[in-house]
Amino acid sequence: MEFLNLSSVELLPNAKASAAFTVDSSKVFKEQQDIPPVVIDEGLSYIPWGADNQMPYEILNLIESDETLSTCQMFNAEVCYGSGLVYNTDKTTTKTRESLSPR
Repeated sequence: MEFLNLSSVELLPNAKASAAFTVDSSKVFKEQQDIPPVVIDEGLSYIPWGADNQMPYEILNLIESDETLSTCQMFNAEVCYGSGLVYNTDKTTTKTRESLSPR
């Protein structure tokens, strides 16, 4: 039997059908304990991204492991950010303007 990605839509060849497998994200990203803020100094602290501060990387791994989701994310990125970052350099120095222009 082939490997099934249990967070995607898979073809069921003998049944001539597809099955949607979903994951309850509240269980995937649920931390086992409260996450306290990390204090940098008096009056300055931040909340880490998950208990191990790795949640963005875990989310990227989940997206990359699902072909459909990663394709949709790529489409969204190309449609929304297709021209890349556009800088307003009207009030900058020539040196700054040149450093930001495409090469």
